[in-house]
Amino acid sequence: MMQKKQLYLALILILLLIPIQATAKSFHPEATPTLEKELFWTTAFFKKDSNSGIMTFRVWFKHPANKVWQTLTDTASFKEKMNNYSEAKTISQVLFKKIVAANPQSFEEVEKIIGSNKLTSDHNRQKNKNWTDYIYFRFNFPWPLTDRWAVQKVKCNETNWRQHEYKLEYKTHVGNFVELFGYWELVPVKGHPGWTEFRGRYESDAGVSVPKFLTKKAMRSGLKNDVEEYRKILSQ
Repeated sequence: MMQKKQLYLALILILLLIPIQATAKSFHPEATPTLEKELFWTTAFFKKDSNSGIMTFRVWFKHPANKVWQTLTDTASFKEKMNNYSEAKTISQVLFKKIVAANPQSFEEVEKIIGSNKLTSDHNRQKNKNWTDYIYFRFNFPWPLTDRWAVQKVKCNETNWRQHEYKLEYKTHVGNFVELFGYWELVPVKGHPGWTEFRGRYESDAGVSVPKFLTKKAMRSGLKNDVEEYRKILSQ
């Protein structure tokens, strides 16, 4: 009797897990027709009664995942190659902890702490494993707005590299954003061998007084500009 009960419970558990696993692989399927035409899809909205904007996106690159991953995590090159960045640096764990402890109130203070430290983008990397990165970004905001900046702890997952899958999750620990966190991942594009989908979601409140419709427009255009820069780099 006990064996039958255990078997029944196991069967129920399997049936419950099947849709969960299927859902995990599904991500805004309604965007696929747009992607087939434009290779780019995004949507932005605000949380109810909040200034936090949420961006969800799917992008197709005609390049393999390992090359896309290398390009999207090449932090040290962003200032030179990406128009949206005034500064971008990989920092060590020791320097990250020092910055967080100092709790700087401006990017000038952060950059003074960083000083002449100049690390390669893969300084913290553990290839094909789970690893943690630490980065400093200063985003180029148009006048009369001041630049937004962030010091982030980033979780990187390369363990599924054989399946051409990568994932990155980030959270801001110090900065002049009210909040900025999110994730993105790389997965193969079904029906397009050798292509890679870049998809994810992030939540941001830049802490500036701008109408929400303009903020949403800026979020979309900012991502699109970054993607166009990535495409240029990948094509080199």
